[in-house]
Amino acid sequence: MLQGLLKLLGFQKNSKYVSRYIQDMNMRTSIYMASITIAVECYMYFYILKKRYWDIGVPFDGALYFQQTKNYMILLLTGLLLLLVAVFYKKEVTQWRVAGYGSSILFCGISLYFGVVVSYNDYLDGKQILAFLTMSLYAACMLIWRPYISLIMLSGLYYYFFHQLDLAVEGGMRTGDKVNLFTFWLSLTVVAISIYQQRRQVAEKAEHLELANARLRHVADYDELTGIHNAYYFFEAAKSLLQDPELDHRDKVYLFINLENFKYYNDRFGFGAGNEFLTEVARIMETVFDTGLVARQSDDHFLVLTDVDGAEEQIDAMRDAIMNMQQEVRIGVKLGIFFPQDKETDPRYAIDKARYACSLTRDRFDKDICIYDDRVANGFHRRQYVVNNLQAAIDAGYIQPFYQPVVWAEDGTLCGCEALARWVDPTYGFLSPGDFIPVLEDYRVIHQLDACIFESVCRDLRRAMDEGRPVVPVSLNFSRLDFELMDDAVQMLEDLVEKYRIPKDMLHVEITESAISENLKDIEEAMNRLRERGYALWLDDFGSGYSSLNTLKDFQFDVMKIDMGFLHGFDKNPKAKSLLNYVVSLAKSMDMNSLTEGVETAEQAEFLRSVGCGRLQGYYYGKPMSVTELRDKIADGTYRVSETA
Repeated sequence: MLQGLLKLLGFQKNSKYVSRYIQDMNMRTSIYMASITIAVECYMYFYILKKRYWDIGVPFDGALYFQQTKNYMILLLTGLLLLLVAVFYKKEVTQWRVAGYGSSILFCGISLYFGVVVSYNDYLDGKQILAFLTMSLYAACMLIWRPYISLIMLSGLYYYFFHQLDLAVEGGMRTGDKVNLFTFWLSLTVVAISIYQQRRQVAEKAEHLELANARLRHVADYDELTGIHNAYYFFEAAKSLLQDPELDHRDKVYLFINLENFKYYNDRFGFGAGNEFLTEVARIMETVFDTGLVARQSDDHFLVLTDVDGAEEQIDAMRDAIMNMQQEVRIGVKLGIFFPQDKETDPRYAIDKARYACSLTRDRFDKDICIYDDRVANGFHRRQYVVNNLQAAIDAGYIQPFYQPVVWAEDGTLCGCEALARWVDPTYGFLSPGDFIPVLEDYRVIHQLDACIFESVCRDLRRAMDEGRPVVPVSLNFSRLDFELMDDAVQMLEDLVEKYRIPKDMLHVEITESAISENLKDIEEAMNRLRERGYALWLDDFGSGYSSLNTLKDFQFDVMKIDMGFLHGFDKNPKAKSLLNYVVSLAKSMDMNSLTEGVETAEQAEFLRSVGCGRLQGYYYGKPMSVTELRDKIADGTYRVSETA
């Protein structure tokens, strides 16, 4: 309750904005008050001159006239002073701001003095005390003070005026006048408090709105996390800068910067530490590229527009500073560079190209910087072509499954095939998987390609079975994105099996270990459903760099596909044979069959057979081929189809 009373009386501390708002309102009111006062006092001058001299015809007496109008003169001059100060205050003349407070106090003091003197004489003459009431109204309600100041001022003023009149009048003031004067004091005090609180509330709302607008303006141009400019500001500022007629666009260069391995930093130290790291990186970039434009685009990606001269030294300084920030996690600094082609080059276009150049350094320890040149441009256009024409290529049949044979190690008979996507394009010709699969993964549309391959495989199997041709099981590669992007990858496969009436033992599901490690929960659920519905599960690319014995411990697979990397250095490195022997034995101990990829020589095939590897796949037995070529090779006896799969 006490706090509420103190707040009501204005003892709480106002912000600078609220104090300034109330003073501004006072100065605005002062213009009207001063104008009215000047008009009234000028009228009183001419009224006294006319009534006492012109109408009666008494000779003009300057000294007497001055004596009669000196109070009006003082009030007039004070009004002129207040008007002058208020006008200049509104025009944002700095030196008049302090004067505004002083002139308001002076005006109030003189007005109250005028009201007391005039009304005192009027009351003694039996007249109304309108001058006192008017001036106290001016002082308390037109110029707003803190409520406790208004209360003290009004209480002191009314007590003094009441006391003087009570002493001057024989027998004291009339009871009715006392009651009226007290009532006016009470009403005036309540009104003064009410006006102040109303203005304070309006000021606080205006302040909140101003702060919100300032926040929006800041967010529009600045990155909330790091405090440097954001991409929107960067693009607008870069466009404006390059359009300067005195600037040569050849003197500028765009940089797209990516912090490689930052995800691992977040995982190890937490997102709080990661945010602090990014903020420090942003500070480093602003310090190093102090004459250029620097912005954070998103995540761990930064944009820079700087001068060509000195750019190399700046890049080196920036990379050294970032990589030396800490030693526990190796943070790579990858850069894509783009030189604007002309002054009209769209900054978004430039950054897109620099970003693509930067993407070519990903996962490469031998390359941190890539310049967008003609060679890179050709790759970029091909990349865009792949994304833009995927669905058209699927519809036109340009994307087809090619089948790479899988044979039994023991007798070399054909026991299966792996379906691999190939794109034969009318514009670019034969596109290798490396030309389109990484692109489709980056753009998160790889599931469309996989769905096309899965259905084509089922269609080829159905046609072969209808024609009475021998068939072998086909393994299908499920990427980690299939389980994420398809509505239901397992149900999609089930629908194809039902549509084409394919026995489930004719389809093997290959899942890479990297997919399992990155989407453990979703993949585990999908694998359980696949196994329950009768599909064989193969662990693909075991030993490709993501291998973990926990995968073998936690999941059950029918076949382990041993990555071809184990065969590298087979002839020269004796450890390769030992490792292969160990991995094959490991698969047997885990109740899994084994298949080794990348077999290219008879020596490799014989060694793998000798250590008990069950299936073999590689160029020694055949490259991926169309369904027509595979059918012909089976028909001419090149491949003997095994009776067991």
